[in-house]
Amino acid sequence: MKQKIFGLTCLFLIGWLSYCLAQNPHPYFRNYTTDDGLPSSEVHYCLQDQEGYMWFATDNGVSRFDGYSFTNYGIREGLKDPVVFYLQKDSKGRIWMATMSGGLFYFDNGKILAYPNNDKIMDYARKKNVINDFYISEADVGYLGIYSIGILKVSLDGGMELMEAQNDLGAHIGIEIDNYWIASNTLPQKEHKLLARREMYFKNSWLNPLELYCNNNIIKIDSIRKGLFSASHWIRNFEKNKTIFFSESKLYQLEEDKVTWEKIFPYIVQNKAIEQSPLGILMGMTKGEGLKLYRNLPALKKNVYQQFLKGKSISDVYKDRNGGYWISTIENGIFYSPDLEQRIVDESSGLASNYVSALAFKNDTELFIGLRNGIVQLLNLKTDEISMLPSTPSPYNRIIYALIYEEQQQILWAATGLIKYFKNDSWHLISRNNPYNDIGYVGGKRIFKQQNSRSIWGSTIDSFNKINSEKQEESFVSYNIGIRERILVVWEDANNRVWVGNTRGLFEFKNNELIPVLPDYIPFQTRVEDIAEFPDGTLVIATKGEGVVLWNGAHIQQYTTANGLSTNMIENVHVDSIGQIWVGTLEGLNKMTPTDTTYSIKSYTIWHGLPSNEITQVRSRGEQVWVATTKGLIQWKEPAPRLQSPAPILEKWLVNTNNFSIDSLSTLNHQQNNIEFQYLTINYKQKGKIPYRFRLNDQDWTNTQNRSVNFANLAAGNYQFEVQAKNEDGIWSPSTIHAFQIAPPFWKTNWFVLLSFLLLGILIYVFTQWRIQQVKQQTDLAKQMTDLQQAALRAQVNPHFIFNCLNSIQNFISNNDTLNANRYLARFATLVRGILKASMNDKIRLEEDLQIMENYLELEQLRFKNKFQFNLKVDPKLDRF
Repeated sequence: MKQKIFGLTCLFLIGWLSYCLAQNPHPYFRNYTTDDGLPSSEVHYCLQDQEGYMWFATDNGVSRFDGYSFTNYGIREGLKDPVVFYLQKDSKGRIWMATMSGGLFYFDNGKILAYPNNDKIMDYARKKNVINDFYISEADVGYLGIYSIGILKVSLDGGMELMEAQNDLGAHIGIEIDNYWIASNTLPQKEHKLLARREMYFKNSWLNPLELYCNNNIIKIDSIRKGLFSASHWIRNFEKNKTIFFSESKLYQLEEDKVTWEKIFPYIVQNKAIEQSPLGILMGMTKGEGLKLYRNLPALKKNVYQQFLKGKSISDVYKDRNGGYWISTIENGIFYSPDLEQRIVDESSGLASNYVSALAFKNDTELFIGLRNGIVQLLNLKTDEISMLPSTPSPYNRIIYALIYEEQQQILWAATGLIKYFKNDSWHLISRNNPYNDIGYVGGKRIFKQQNSRSIWGSTIDSFNKINSEKQEESFVSYNIGIRERILVVWEDANNRVWVGNTRGLFEFKNNELIPVLPDYIPFQTRVEDIAEFPDGTLVIATKGEGVVLWNGAHIQQYTTANGLSTNMIENVHVDSIGQIWVGTLEGLNKMTPTDTTYSIKSYTIWHGLPSNEITQVRSRGEQVWVATTKGLIQWKEPAPRLQSPAPILEKWLVNTNNFSIDSLSTLNHQQNNIEFQYLTINYKQKGKIPYRFRLNDQDWTNTQNRSVNFANLAAGNYQFEVQAKNEDGIWSPSTIHAFQIAPPFWKTNWFVLLSFLLLGILIYVFTQWRIQQVKQQTDLAKQMTDLQQAALRAQVNPHFIFNCLNSIQNFISNNDTLNANRYLARFATLVRGILKASMNDKIRLEEDLQIMENYLELEQLRFKNKFQFNLKVDPKLDRF
């Protein structure tokens, strides 16, 4: 008995303590610290530059974040004082930094440079008079609020002007520039006035003048104040014509030149830690007070708020251009929320575990929550209070697999391995008299009930059963008819037909048999995880590998990743009151919305504010949709889709591993043909998991999640590299394009080919002319040779000689000297033949030439009747043949 009382007391204390420490349901926050690359977990300021990079000021330098990694800048990069309190950007896109020492630095074209007149600024911001506010106007004029000194107006070309209070005892002053207030305070310059102020301070009641400079007009407000001392003071415009002034733990609401209310505000808040959101006014508190949300100014006046990040000291709250919120802290780095409207219920909100495994509505304002640790809790949807039900009875009380609440009977059913029910403030088990069950209770890992049915069906690892919900007793178990196998889902539809899903597919339970449904349809032969039903009887079947199938007996529709589902491996399905299908997977939440003949599908992940992509169950009531995950519970609110995706930024262009400027000349030589592009898209919601696609010269797109692509050994030609990124809503961005040209080698260039053709033409012309000249010379030479040959022939066969020979032959014939005539004629013929034969060759043998000469001389000897004798002599050394 003592142990029971002790256990109940401990349970009460644990519940009470968790309630006391619990915060409200909170947005999803992603935390970045030094473990993620920040230079320090003490962060003072957040800022987004023109390209979309986030900048953070820390006590160990500044850091730039692109959604993937942090790039840190410190002393080595030119930031001489690494303790940075404020950041601002000017009209030229430069990032300005105000440091603890009072110096200004700015980031421009990848370098950190010191403001040339830092020595003059430090003359004002000496000792502990640090810069407590900082702004660069649209006219590139800097305004520095310097504690106890005033506001220093700095022209970036070097001019300086100090603006001080006109009150002799000092005052808080404020200047409005570009709808932005710069606030500071000034102390009396003379010693006796300073002592007078100190005397008033120690009396805790003093005149606290306020001087506002607006459009060259000075508004002076005197206020007797009693409050807590704080060095923080700021002025902010809120609603129309309403301004809030904060000084030394007191708030003032100003309308025009009057204080309409003032209130002690026992928190220290800096100007930079205030952000107006669609939900209200966000204020970051120091000293562990976290982030507070005030719905409006009346709520601020009444100090009515919702609190997040309790225990954290907030230094800045910043809203980026995509609606995400960055909260910097003094001790825990940065917290990022993609959507403040999505509220998560988890351990920090009072849950006994982050792993939510089952849900069931008790009514419109209360929700039962089943946890993996076996605890069931009740959430009040109006007050956000969480209460705890008694522990479920042993055995098998470790995991709450399923919950069903029957409002008429006010019974909560639970499946924990055994089927139990909660009634009259206590849990009950259902007994079973079954020889196969040593425990003696009805088993059930999951339970299912159609809205109008009186039966609850349960499934186990080796059977299924039916329970009469009115009598709270088992009426059927598959053991008794010989069906013993792993059952995943049992669903009794509106027509009392029973459908069973197991590892082998979908079956109808009829006449004590499991009858396969459409045995030729592959999705129904795939593991079935869950079944839901439309009012018209259409079944929604969740399969493990074939997506979601809608079937009403006559028509069948299948939806897979090809239709937009995040995966084909479905864990659970739910049909809400307006006919939408909610599909839970291990890769996010899917919503199927009916159109004319089909369904449009949207997918949601942690990028949209889910605490986890592992969806364990979805339940709805009216317009409320609650999603259970392994990292908490969330009431789902449809985020506004982003119809535009930011285009990728080309960070680097590497040519043969050498870094080339993106803006440099894009014409490369033929050896510079190994090209690498490094790119990124700044989308903080997607946590560095951004899908990209790229192509070269209108080729097919290549999908990747890599942030670089390499093209090796590109041929000469003109190229256009194109890359796109997909956002969390599946929208592809505009293309980022970089055109470049790889020049061919000089021997393949047009000018070289043209010059080569020209040179070849010249050579051909010169050769032709030379050849013509050669031919002409050869022709002339041949002619000359012919002429010489003819001359030689004529010389050899002189016409006069021939005429004389013929006369001699005629004379022999006339004298009837036949013998001599024949001899003369024969020799003459031999001579002529030899001469003609010799004329046809360039060279003849010596012997042939001797015979021709001999024949000639013999003819001449005959003609002159042997009046002379001849003798031919040849040098024996000569070759006659």
